[in-house]
Amino acid sequence: MMRNLVVVGNVSQDTISYQGVCKGSSWGGAGLNISVSAAQLSERPRLISIVGDDALDLLSQLEKKVDISLIKISRGKTCRFDIQYLSDGTLQNIGCDFGVATGLNLHFQTIELPLAHYHVSCRQPLSPEQVLPRIVKSNLPFSLDFILSSARQQIVQSEGWIRLAKYVFVNSQELEILEGLYNIGDIQTLIITSGSQPVKVLRFGYEILSQSCDNKVFYDVTGAGDVFIGSFLGSQIGGDELHVSIDKAMFMAQQSLDSIGVIRFLG
Repeated sequence: MMRNLVVVGNVSQDTISYQGVCKGSSWGGAGLNISVSAAQLSERPRLISIVGDDALDLLSQLEKKVDISLIKISRGKTCRFDIQYLSDGTLQNIGCDFGVATGLNLHFQTIELPLAHYHVSCRQPLSPEQVLPRIVKSNLPFSLDFILSSARQQIVQSEGWIRLAKYVFVNSQELEILEGLYNIGDIQTLIITSGSQPVKVLRFGYEILSQSCDNKVFYDVTGAGDVFIGSFLGSQIGGDELHVSIDKAMFMAQQSLDSIGVIRFLG
């Protein structure tokens, strides 16, 4: 594992509702959540993203922990998500206003890629077809994750490169989609989360690790999977063994359930 991490993904303003009742709003997005979480366990990951001029205060906070030099500021509004859950935390619907994030694919093509491990969070409007070929051509290691609402489309777009990924992260529902589209026996390391069920790690289709996860009362589940991924990658970059990285990732993800957003990590 390289000693540097670059995260490619969205920064967004998230509004969170359960059973139609709004719990609040916060900065989020997989790119932000993963990079901030990784920063707790590794040195200043870089984030490749695009934000509007409404995110300047966020960037001043973010640069305490994350290298923001590859974030583009565009005139307009940062991506916004309206995320709606059932009372048990099951995702019901996501409303999207991508704003300036529609320029992320083009922005990625214009920057010089530093030597690092790349994590690509495959979420619209980012297109794996626009990002992964350049990473692979540059012989840079990378990992992938998806989100249930667009997993089928994004997995199809990633199909030619999934087998080259060092890690692929999915939850149990995304796993069903992945298995329907792809031979998971070709995946180097597949990491599967499923709420309070054990985290499983498969290497070329064979289970090599299963670690139990405590059931915890949550305030908000948004971004918990992102926190798991970022913490895992930060731990791996720090040189930890696989099972140690899983333990640290589970702990950080559970901590994230206590409130909305990752801004508290930026203090």
